[in-house]
Amino acid sequence: MNANHSTSDDGLMLRLRQGDELAFTEIYNRYWDKLYYIAHKLLKDQEAAEGIVQDVFLMIWKKRAGLNMECISAYLAAMTRYAVFRYLSKEKRSKQQENIVGLLTANAASEIDIDYKILLEIANGLEMINTQYWVLNNTKLDFYESWANWRRTGFPVLTPVVYPGNATNGTIPRRFPYPVTEAASNAVNYNAAIANIPGGDLLTSRVWWDK
Repeated sequence: MNANHSTSDDGLMLRLRQGDELAFTEIYNRYWDKLYYIAHKLLKDQEAAEGIVQDVFLMIWKKRAGLNMECISAYLAAMTRYAVFRYLSKEKRSKQQENIVGLLTANAASEIDIDYKILLEIANGLEMINTQYWVLNNTKLDFYESWANWRRTGFPVLTPVVYPGNATNGTIPRRFPYPVTEAASNAVNYNAAIANIPGGDLLTSRVWWDK
């Protein structure tokens, strides 16, 4: 994430709260694949994963006027994970009680509102916990762990600092490149490894789990 992307997120959120359908479409196109990856990785079910992502975006649009998300990507990811866990919980209950048929009623509509509040509470809680974890590890001078946890969670929301000689042009690093000796001493395996890293062997490239 870089400063320009953060500003873009702020602008998108403002437009979305005002009911701008183009802003919603831009958010949808930007994050759909990432959220689908999260849901499918947990469920291993294409249809269920697609349905969950659609539900998350539907909820975002319905509640757009009250949204206040500093980091769209991190909040959407948290909401998607919770929606997956809730889906799995429902699936388990349905297997235990096969004689119960769920119908969409006024109560179910109220439940959607309650779920949305829970999602935001969870996202806010995750931000608070991981921000505290960041502060703790930096206080202990364990900078590698604070950085690693930021990659895992997306929290806290960071503002990159561009300084002279910056190697990533204002983008926070996502991984360590391989040692320079690998290309010379282990060329075959080195080339096979970097071929599986989108963007190549760079500080800013993302490994398979860092989506």
